[in-house]
Amino acid sequence: MSKITGKVKWFNVKKGYGFITPTNGGEDIFVHQTAIHAEGFRSLKEEEEVEFEISDNGGKSKAINVTGPAGAYVQGAPRHTKGSRNYRPRNQRKDNKDPKAENAGESSQPA
Repeated sequence: MSKITGKVKWFNVKKGYGFITPTNGGEDIFVHQTAIHAEGFRSLKEEEEVEFEISDNGGKSKAINVTGPAGAYVQGAPRHTKGSRNYRPRNQRKDNKDPKAENAGESSQPA
């Protein structure tokens, strides 16, 4: 089976699926995160160039064996984006605070 090239139209990181627009035209192709060749977290970045094969899934086409150009790993999107509601850099999360540091300015002796 030969690879087809395309660009990622959109990909929902939270739900794990999206669509790829083939370079040669035609309808957008569904892609699920299980079909993505990635190192670690499997996702796709919007407008990322990819190569893939097409499989027939009960009368609907879906992308399989999704890779970056020349079979490389895809770039992917981060798990959390700065625009997401719950995004906080790791060092600003409540569960990472040192309780000793929070009380550093307080004196244990009464005034």
